[in-house]
Amino acid sequence: MTDCKIGYKNSKAQFTRTKAYTAIQKFIAEIDQGIKSTTDASDADQILPELKAAADIIEKTELSDEPTRFANRAMVDVIRKMEQIKPDNLYFMESFGNRVRMDYGTGHELNFLCYLFVLRDYDFTRNEDVDFVVENMKFYMESVRKFITKFNLEPAGSRGCWSIDDFSLLGCVFGSSLLVKQDEMSPFYRKHIDMWQMAVSNPNPLLRRILIQEPIKINKGMLRMYYESVLERFVVTQHFIYSSKLSDELIDYLFIMFCLVSNPGMMGLITLIVQVWASSTIMKGDKLDMDLDDNVEKVKGGVFHKFIEKHIEKEYDETHRREIPGPVATKRDAVAIDLGGSTLRISLFEYNKKEEIHHQKGLLEHKIENKVEERVEKYIQRHLDLFMATNSIKESEVDIFLTFSYDFTMISPNRIRLLDFSKIWQFPRVNEAEFEFTPYCIVNDSVAVVLSKYDPEMFNIAFVCGTGFNCCYAEDGMVVDTEMGMCEFGNTTLDSLLAGGNLVKVDGSFDLTDPLTKERLEKKLLLLKETILVVVRKKWNRSKKLNLILNGSVFKSGQKIIDEIADELECVITLSQNATLEFVMNM
Repeated sequence: MTDCKIGYKNSKAQFTRTKAYTAIQKFIAEIDQGIKSTTDASDADQILPELKAAADIIEKTELSDEPTRFANRAMVDVIRKMEQIKPDNLYFMESFGNRVRMDYGTGHELNFLCYLFVLRDYDFTRNEDVDFVVENMKFYMESVRKFITKFNLEPAGSRGCWSIDDFSLLGCVFGSSLLVKQDEMSPFYRKHIDMWQMAVSNPNPLLRRILIQEPIKINKGMLRMYYESVLERFVVTQHFIYSSKLSDELIDYLFIMFCLVSNPGMMGLITLIVQVWASSTIMKGDKLDMDLDDNVEKVKGGVFHKFIEKHIEKEYDETHRREIPGPVATKRDAVAIDLGGSTLRISLFEYNKKEEIHHQKGLLEHKIENKVEERVEKYIQRHLDLFMATNSIKESEVDIFLTFSYDFTMISPNRIRLLDFSKIWQFPRVNEAEFEFTPYCIVNDSVAVVLSKYDPEMFNIAFVCGTGFNCCYAEDGMVVDTEMGMCEFGNTTLDSLLAGGNLVKVDGSFDLTDPLTKERLEKKLLLLKETILVVVRKKWNRSKKLNLILNGSVFKSGQKIIDEIADELECVITLSQNATLEFVMNM
């Protein structure tokens, strides 16, 4: 057995680009595949002695009579005793909670998974390896559950009804693996199925909706949830413990993909990683970098757009297809020009007359360096001409539209027709293979995908400050889309904003690395602060809990503004680091 004798933390490391992240992904995938393919189980006792010692400490430690806000003070003694079991191994020492905050969460569970990883070098060619990991993981979860119940531990972080379990997720992940391709009569299934039953015993409305799905969908969804909620969540990974086997050395994404492809049994995970990667960037197969004088290649729908197109066709019924306009309010092919931030995208949409829906057939994407606004009209014109020429598109055969104005309103209206945002259609960037898309939201970002799952009555106020959020949620009046961020702050804008409903759109198409946008960003943040203060004061009844939804990279750069808002409202705001949709609770 190899102990991890050197452990260290590096909160500045970009965890998702480290070798540790890659190794853990591979480890989880191998366990997942091993569970699905293993049928035999050992009758021998494989529980680690240190786990038995920890369980014994939990059992024998008496509760304290000292009053506390939440957890029983005796839990501090429990963790101190556990730290003496493996004093040279940080992974094990921090697998049972934090004795300062007196809480436990998925980050501590991740520490135990890392402890199993460094315990010995696995090649997962033997069934007993998988059996050993699952048996010890199950025993650990049972011990932790008793620990939480007995000492009333507080969750390290809570997402409320939007999380299956605030304390543990690996039981759901590995338990769901048992449901896929497993014979219910196999010794392995009978031995470990109680892990799944224990994980789903917690009553939860989100869990009830998940359990009605097919086993393979449940398993994929659980894996995806774990990656997004734990491994890719900064509030968790900022405390990650690195070591010689799980180092903070950065690794290139292309090398990650190579490692995944080169490993047997990894194909199920590749699709998942492609989806997560595609949610933040266009796939390399779809991307075309070029200078003004370069030739344009014909780019037809690549992997990502085929994926989106497939699921768009699957999810929409005929009624919704007819209610929602295409990329524009037109019944013929269209070219959409998307100029947001510092990126120019030109897309070709082919109109299907039979289905009355547009499909994206081609894409050109180009990063704009040293953007000069005086040249924008000629710049777009040049790229548009090249794109249409190489795709054999005649101007008389298509409608041409601009999907983002973003300070480029000087573009000739004779050439490009400016439309209201609610008339524009573009494919959403999604993190999920299966999703519901509300017929009232028409956007080009993943915000709508997440919002479509929200019950409007679950939140009081939502502030969306992401790139290109557009909404025509007009039928029930719960949500409005306002261009307040593009104009001066005034009573007229605010009154119209408040009259419409609970959702506020503040323009946030920022390139945070561009120094030219710094001054404008600071002004936007001040505007955002004033807006939030006025809206919250007018709509928030202090006798009720206030729920805010905050979205976008602007908030990540505006922590000072968020702190000022919290001080003025005399409330606590916790801003998470999710890049898609933030769920923030104020008490």
